[in-house]
Amino acid sequence: MRTIVLSLVAAFLAGCISTAAKPRGSTRRDIDAAVARLMQREGVNGLALAQIDGGKVAMVAAYGFRNVKNRLPLTTTTVMYVASLTKTAFAYMVMQLVDERRLDLDTPFAKLLPKPLPDYEEFADLRGDERWRLLTPRHVLTHTTGFANFRWLEPDRRLRIHHVPGSRYTLVNPEPERTQ
Repeated sequence: MRTIVLSLVAAFLAGCISTAAKPRGSTRRDIDAAVARLMQREGVNGLALAQIDGGKVAMVAAYGFRNVKNRLPLTTTTVMYVASLTKTAFAYMVMQLVDERRLDLDTPFAKLLPKPLPDYEEFADLRGDERWRLLTPRHVLTHTTGFANFRWLEPDRRLRIHHVPGSRYTLVNPEPERTQ
């Protein structure tokens, strides 16, 4: 897992380098050599990157292994589990929609979606719990949905709302609300 995380962080940071930091005219050989040096120095077993130039993909490459033990190479089509690394990109995209006034963070998904949330297969476990109607983009972005961090943390692996959305912050498996 550490290898995947380091690989993704390195790939993400490489993609954030401004064009001013990268000399114009860098060849594929220059990039490959720099990646090899950095991977060696940091002990990274696998790395995938894309070079964007003028808003267009100029190069996509994969280096090293997706599975070191079995010597399986990383390819440009390897699907990687990126865990929380996608949160920043997703939050940035959502906030762009907010800036464009195409999305209000406090509008319930019940009003944003074409059909009720439990009608989507991944959320069918929420049938019978009307609290799903309270869920908003803000709750998702602030970890206040009431969900466990992962459904597989639940004893039965089913998605459930543990507390009223927006009422508390939860990052790990939450304790259910107590009724008095």
